Formats: sequence, structure tokens, C-alpha cells
Amino acid sequence: MAIIKLVCQSCGANLDADSNTRVVQCQYCGTANALKQTVAAPPPQPQPPPQPAYVPPPPPQIAFPQPQRSGSGVGLIITFAALLPVLIGVGVTIFAVSSAQQLTEEITSQVLGGNSAAATQDGRNFRWESGRPYIADVDGDGTEDIVGLIQPNGGNEVMVTAFSGKDWSSMWEAKVGDRSTMPGQPELRFLPEQKLALFALGTTLHAYDAKTGSERWVANLPDKIDAVALDGDKLWVRTIDETGSFVTIADGKVDKADAKPPASAKAMRTDAGYELIPDERTLDLEYQQFEGLSVQAAYCPKEEQGILSAHSFDKKECSNPHGLAFATREKGSQVPFLLAYDRKSKAEQWRVQLTAAGSLETVDSGFGQPRIELIGPPDQQSDAIVSFVRSNESNDARIRRFALADGSSKWEVVITRKTTENVDGMVAGSTRLFVNYGGGLHVLDLGTGEAQAKLGGW
Repeated sequence: MAIIKLVCQSCGANLDADSNTRVVQCQYCGTANALKQTVAAPPPQPQPPPQPAYVPPPPPQIAFPQPQRSGSGVGLIITFAALLPVLIGVGVTIFAVSSAQQLTEEITSQVLGGNSAAATQDGRNFRWESGRPYIADVDGDGTEDIVGLIQPNGGNEVMVTAFSGKDWSSMWEAKVGDRSTMPGQPELRFLPEQKLALFALGTTLHAYDAKTGSERWVANLPDKIDAVALDGDKLWVRTIDETGSFVTIADGKVDKADAKPPASAKAMRTDAGYELIPDERTLDLEYQQFEGLSVQAAYCPKEEQGILSAHSFDKKECSNPHGLAFATREKGSQVPFLLAYDRKSKAEQWRVQLTAAGSLETVDSGFGQPRIELIGPPDQQSDAIVSFVRSNESNDARIRRFALADGSSKWEVVITRKTTENVDGMVAGSTRLFVNYGGGLHVLDLGTGEAQAKLGGW
């Protein structure tokens, strides 16, 4: 409602009232009568400056001869024609660089002392949630396939999947949930004889046909799953409330069982990758077990450490006959050594410097410290794989195959990334080695180290 200025008709006094007012009593003379309304004048606007009475015309424009510019159009055409190949070359270079930068990882897979091996790149945009997926022939074509958990880049969805080892195509995918809302770390186990992928999440155990991806059954346990072991045609499952259950492999039927695993039960590994900070000296070694060296970590496959609770602090024991350890020089620079010892007597069998022999080069002893993967079943193991990162090469993961008899190297491969990453896990098949590095699964020939494929990755 507008406020207007009113003037009293009797005394001329100014009064304020709204625009709906028709009669106002003057506060000066007391007269109440019809009032004359006048709207306050707007503030005066500044006057424009006076214009001169006479404006002289502009001076005449004289065109002087410009000999150097008379042929400028032709010159531009000649210059453009001369620069056209250069411009095209620059454009092609920029396009090539831009296309190369779209790859989230640059692989320089090279067999030391040999020729470079070009790796193939799978076009799918995902990373491996499984640090150590499973390698088995699930479709019966004679080629080992890959079964594991993946997560699309930029999303939270987790899927159980299988990739063909023949052409690296996706065989099937089964969505299992949103990673951000999952109650704990999802775990995948695998039964090679039954060709079943077992997905454990919270209180449920899901069984998927590894050939087709169809869900066979779902078992509901009394609490969150803590440990799973294989016992004939059943699974023994212990939950965090220390309750034991039997789950029939054929149909997922759940029955009560003892909280302690049966003597006939066998431990099963999960798809979990390497621990960022693994338990050190928790097997059968002391810190200064060997002369002149400090033991940093001893190695043993998880499935050969017995059926342990995820929350157990019990001392671990290893049933594998091959004792392997990572140690550094006790004094001075921490020169790294790979060392073999007798599991029973703890006697040293051999030691090999991981870096160049006789040098002072060191390796990462933190998140990127050396990891060991034994090749084949325990009674057939003759070689192993070690991964490590040299201290001055934070973006290079070195993968080496060596003999268990004397530590001699058979081949060494370098996988290079643009960013610093850790080797999350390694799995050896019958003819191939699978290395999870930076969320991508690098497939190497087990005999030569030659790169064959790369699936996923950032």
C-alpha cells in the first residue's frame, strides 16, 4: 500500500496517509475535511551538457599507397597453405595424446633381457573388488576362466562375475548389492568340483552357478559369518556369536553344528587381497632369526594357516613345507633379501638380494612390501612369484618368478602406472599369472612373463 503526501485544505499543513485515505483530521488546526492529494515530485534529474552550436566536419581521409599490404590476402593464403601440414600434425598429436590419456593406466610390461610385450586392454570401465579372484575352467572349454567380484568405476554396485579365459569376454554378472550399504566386507569363496561361487555377506550365504550365474540357493545364518570350511558335501560355518552351522552344498539347508570345526573340515581361502599391513613374524620366526638380517615378514598361504576366526589373535601356524621370508640388512641401509628356510629346523637354506646384487638399493617395506605367491599345490611346488616395489620406483611393480630350490630368477616383469599403487593380489593358474594392480587384473604368461591381457582398472 503506497504512502502519499497530503496537504490540509484549512491550514496547508502536510500530512502523511495511505492512498486509501479520503478524510484526515489535521493535527495542527483540528479540521477534518476533504483533502487535496499531491504526489511528491521525483528528484530533479541532472541536465545534459549543452551541445556546441557548431560541430566542425571530420578531416578528409587521404589514402596513401601501402605497397607491403596490397597483397595481404594472397600472403595469408600462402602462409596458411605452408602451415597446414604443421597444423594437421599438431592436431593429430593432440588427439593421440588425448586418446592415450583416456586410459587410466599405462602398462609397460617388459621381460628383463628380452623384448617388450604389448598388453591388450579390456574396454569395460570397472575395478576388481576381489584382490585374488578364482581361476578355474567353469564352462568346460579347456581354458581357465576368472570368477570374482567387480565394481563399476564411479558407482557403488558390486557384482559377482565370470570372464572367459578364451577371449576375455564377460560370461555373466549377478548384482549383489550396493557397496556403501553392505554390512562389512563382502567375501567370495569357490568350490571347483561343484563349480559354485559362494558369496558371503552379513548373515547370508549365496550360491551361484559359476557357469551360468544363476543363483542356486540362499542360506540364512544366525549371525554374521565369521569362518567357512569345507567338510565333504557340507559347509561348516561359524558366525561371530560363536555358533556353528552345517550348510548342505546341494540345496543350502542349514543345520546346527558344533562351534568348533570338525577334524575333517578343510580351510577355504577367500577372494580377499593382500593385507596392507600384514602380520609380521607371526608364523615361526623371530625378528633376528638369521645372522645379519632382520625378518620383516614370513609367508604362508591363508588356506594353509588353519581355520581361523577373522577376529582371532591366536598365533598362526603354517602347514606349507616351504619357508619363505622377507628380511632386510640388520645394520646400515635396509638392503632387501628374499630368504628360504626349513620349516621345522628354521635353518637358513639360501638368501638372494631382491635388488641388484651388491647394491644399496632398497624396496618399499610398507604398503608395497614384497608379496609371495606359490605356484601349484603344496606337493608339486617348485617355483614361486614375488612382487615388490623399489624405493626409487614408486609407480613400478616388479613381478619375478624364482626357483624354490635356490632363489634363482627365471623372469622378471615391470608393470608401470601413472600413480602409486599396491599389488593387491596375485593368483597363479596352470599357464597364466593374474596380478591385481591398481584395480586392474593383469594377465601374464606363467612361463615367460609376457603380458597377455588386462581386464578393468582405474
